[in-house]
Formats: sequence, C-alpha cells, structure tokens
Amino acid sequence: ELYMERHRGTLTSQAWLKSANARAERRLRAIEALIACAPQGSSARALLPRLDRMWKTVLLHQFHDILPGSSITAVYDEARAAYARLEEDMRAALEVAARALPGAAGADDAEPLLVFNPCSHARSAAVALGGRLAFIEDLPALGARIVSTTSAREAEGEAAVRAGRRTLENAHLVVTLDDAGRVAELREKGAPLPVNAVLPGGALCPLNQLVAYEDRPRRWEAWNLDQDYTDKPEYLDGPADSIELVESGPTRGALEVTRRFRGSRITERYVLEAGARRLDIEWRIDWREERTVLRTLNAANVRARHFTCGIQFGHLLRETHRNTSWDEARFEVPGQRWMDLSQPGLGLALLDDCKFGRSCLGNVLGLTLLRGPRFPDASADLGEHEFRTALLPHGGDWRAAHVPRQADELAEPPIVVPLGGVATAPPPPFRLSVREGGDAEIACFKPAEDGDGVILRLVERHGGLTRLRLDWSLPVASVRAVNLLEEPLERALEHWPEARATAVTLRPFEILTLRIDLAPPERAAQ
Repeated sequence: ELYMERHRGTLTSQAWLKSANARAERRLRAIEALIACAPQGSSARALLPRLDRMWKTVLLHQFHDILPGSSITAVYDEARAAYARLEEDMRAALEVAARALPGAAGADDAEPLLVFNPCSHARSAAVALGGRLAFIEDLPALGARIVSTTSAREAEGEAAVRAGRRTLENAHLVVTLDDAGRVAELREKGAPLPVNAVLPGGALCPLNQLVAYEDRPRRWEAWNLDQDYTDKPEYLDGPADSIELVESGPTRGALEVTRRFRGSRITERYVLEAGARRLDIEWRIDWREERTVLRTLNAANVRARHFTCGIQFGHLLRETHRNTSWDEARFEVPGQRWMDLSQPGLGLALLDDCKFGRSCLGNVLGLTLLRGPRFPDASADLGEHEFRTALLPHGGDWRAAHVPRQADELAEPPIVVPLGGVATAPPPPFRLSVREGGDAEIACFKPAEDGDGVILRLVERHGGLTRLRLDWSLPVASVRAVNLLEEPLERALEHWPEARATAVTLRPFEILTLRIDLAPPERAAQ
C-alpha cells in the first residue's frame, strides 16, 4: 500500500459527490449488463453511444480535485447540474435496456415489473413494488424475475421479522436499541455472546455511537484531517428526540431514530429484513455544521492485532495498534464497502455504500460520515445527505461469512423497472459457481468494444486459488481470454461447447477478462 501521510480529509469531503459517483458507477454497470443480456440487434444496442457519454461524465468528475472534494464552489455547482442530468439519462437508459430483454408479451391484471439483481451472486431481498413490500427469493446473479403488485408475497415462517418498540428479530439476529438510539445489543442467534464490547462491570458498549469532533486542520481544510482532531470529542449519547417503530411486517421491520445536533437533524432508520444476517442503517442527515467531523464508532467484543479493509478487487490487512510511526500515521485509512474485525469464533463487519475514510484502534471500528470544511468551498457538505451502513456479526471468519457479498448487497439493492407488456423473465446469461477455493466478483458484463460479442470480467477477491464454472444460457460460439483492451491473450481455457460450459481457475486477486463470441441467431435457434 502506497499510503500518503497527508490529505486524509479528501476521503470524506464533499460527501454528496462521492455518493453520486458510487451510485453512477453501480447503475452504469447494471445498464451494461442488461444491454449485454439483450439479443443482438435489439434496441438496447442503440444505447451504447449514450452509455459511452455517461461513462465519460462520471470519469470527468473523478478528476483529482473534483471527486476528492478539494475544488472551488463553481466546480461543485457544475457537478450537481451534471449529475442531475446524468440521473435522468441513467433512468431512461435503464428502462430501455430492461424492456429489450427477451420476453413474451402477455395479459396480466397488473403492470408487470422486472426485478433485476446487479450482484455477482444469487440473493433474496425485500423489494418495494408499487407501494407493497415483497420478498423475492433466489434472484440469480445478473438475472431477473417478473412480478406484479398483485402476485407479490411477503416473507413467511421462520424467516419472518418480529419487531417491537425497541427490538428487531429474525431467524438470525436479535437487535435492541437504547434510549439514545444506539444498538444496545446485537447478537447472532446461537452465538454465546453479543458482538458488543463488554464494559467494566459487565455492561455492553453500544454500537453505532455517534461522535462529533472539532475539525480545524492547520493547513488545507478540504484536504487534511489532523491527527489530533480526536482530542475534542462530543458524544451524541443523550436521549434521542424520538424512537418510532415505522415498519413491522413479516418482510421487514424498522425502527427510526431522530435527533437534533446543534443546527443539524440526524435520522437513522434501523432496518432488519427477513432472513438477513446484517442490520442495515439508513441515514438521512440535514448537515449544517462547519469545521466538524461526524463519525460512527463500534466497539466489538474482539481482540485482534489486525483488521481487514475492503478495497477494489480485494482487501488489505491493517494494524489495530499504534506501535510505530507508520502505524500512528494511519489514523484514517481508505477503504471501500466494508471493514472487519475478527477473532476465532466472533467477528464484526461494518459495511457502507459510499464512505471511504475509516479507522480501527484496538477493538473500535470507526467510519467517518461527514465533514464541514470551509475552504476552498465555503458550502462544502452543507445540506441533505442519504447513505446506508450496516452491522454484520459473524462467527469470526469474514470469508466464511461472505462479508464482501453482504457489502455488495447493501450497496446494490435489486433494481425494479416497469415493463408494460413483457410478462416472462429471461434466464440469466450464465450461472457462475465456485467449485473450489474462495470467491469471485463479476467486475463487468458488457458488450464488446468492437460491437460483436460480450465481455465478462472476473476477479478473485478472497486471496486464494479459486476454480469456477460458467454454465451459459447465451448462444455461445467461443470463449477466449483477452486483456483489458480486449486483445487476445495466450491462455488456454476449458470450454465444452456441447455442455455450454466453461471452467476457469483464478490465482489470488487475479483479474481475468473473457470474450464471449455469440452464435448467429439462426445457429442459436438450432
């Protein structure tokens, strides 16, 4: 890791743009996948020039003084306008791509809805459908289901959620909130202990403890976060303004906590879904603070010398102590989507969908939520923010608990698109199964740049040798390895045309790109 011992504040400054960037990356990836699933020559392929322009808008705003949050007010005024246009463009493109999927027109008493899973693995999820909540089981990776508001069903049996005035419970978790709206107890069913740290005297340390700090870096406000900013903490541990049970159905339960902090309003909605192994927290913050850092602290009942941070296409192991000058300098570190602290038998993962500055000192996982620098943009971070985090207790092995998959599910909820007359869902383009080893992420599934065939990029992210099998529903003519420029590589692949299957072996953290050439329609029909 080439850790730079400066500019740690850029991991958080201008949080709205970091959130918009992350959302756009996810949405464009989903649009690419839907286009790749559509038949050759369909209307979806006409979206490719528009998709190219949308990607270039996102990439432009990843310039090193825009996305880090260290540019001037006029830049962010322009960026807000550009992202507002981009949101509309992505919404329209998503509908066109979804409606181009192969399906049969049919009559129904309600408008069919396509529910698409953008994740790299099959999942079950609670989905809002026309004002109703439905529990959709076994959504395939990059696959879809067709449902309607009349046929949607909620969760039943053991998976169902039970919600009380301060409690949430499902088949896997028990959650209790305290008067301050913190997680007084978070426990996996069957586990001997809650995951909360134990205080002297035996009381549990609440999770999701909000703390505000004075943030006045000596130089370069938007860029820097000084090491001594933690010297002046202000714990938000007084009674919340309100704690309300806002959802209590079998598919999902939710407790909403609201509080005032100085001139700001903070709303946290604790959400537990049927069958879920994590507690989601949906945040809405009207932030009005200047030169203030807001963080969430989570003290776990874990003793470990290292914690694990998710990064793009892998993870990093970092120290939980400050024994050396290098360790001291890493008081705020970058990461993506998840961080985990574990010992044999017990672990806690903290997940998020668009936060990048984090820490772990001893047994306390910290995530930086918002800042309020006044230079070079005097309005930085002021206003409305929405994002999601989650707490995931597990048995002590983050790989066995599939923490990266859980983080993907948090960041990439199912996408719902109204379809009009389409009534049958297409099969997923392929089924990816792990035969041996760790886990693989589908980094992209998209049309090839030359206009023929499709591209599938796979990444090993557990750090082990992993053998995968791909079973194709696409009319595959050939599969070959290519580089990131989609140029052929000298690499043999196991492919069985008769079985329409391919096997690949990934080395630890390997990125493998495959080009799939498709059979012409007449051959595919045969």
